[in-house]
Amino acid sequence: GMYVIGNGDLLSKKNNVWKTILDKFKQKGVYGTHLGLTCQNHTLKLTQIKNPSDFQLVEDGGCNKACSTKLSCGHICPHKCHNFSHEEMKCLKKVNIKRECGHIAAEKLCYEELGVCEEPVLRTLPCGHQQEVLCYKEDWSSIQCMQPCNRLFKCGKHLCNLKCFQKCPKKCTFVVLRQLDCGHTTEAPCESDLVNYVCGLPH
Repeated sequence: GMYVIGNGDLLSKKNNVWKTILDKFKQKGVYGTHLGLTCQNHTLKLTQIKNPSDFQLVEDGGCNKACSTKLSCGHICPHKCHNFSHEEMKCLKKVNIKRECGHIAAEKLCYEELGVCEEPVLRTLPCGHQQEVLCYKEDWSSIQCMQPCNRLFKCGKHLCNLKCFQKCPKKCTFVVLRQLDCGHTTEAPCESDLVNYVCGLPH
């Protein structure tokens, strides 16, 4: 078909050919001030276009009715009536999803991948200590326990002040005041061997 958009009266006055064409349009009842667009999805819906801004009523290629089609995710299409496929559409609805672990995923867009659960949970590590770790971590053997070691050294007086995952020294390394064979005292590691220690103080 042919559509003529413009000032029909002016065309008729200025050009006899256009006057003939437009007269035939009027005789057939297809001449008017509006362009009627029928929606392919809602065939009974007719949108009348008169001004350029009226095309916004059919900007998605359908009409101004809500699409209301259920997407594959179960949500309703939020767009106005359109002529593009739902298969290519990303659902932008914000959702909270309960994971298999029981935690609720932080609000995300429906189409986004869920990802791993990063909620901190209290776990008992192989060493026996409890520590917060990320929920998705299943292998706890590689987790470094940050609790104090507190192993009692053989001296019976001091506790190891390293972290649990760190290897304890075999002997107590706390610096204490110790008495030498000569009778003087000196600062030295608690369980260090002082047999070969040379005292620099005068007798």
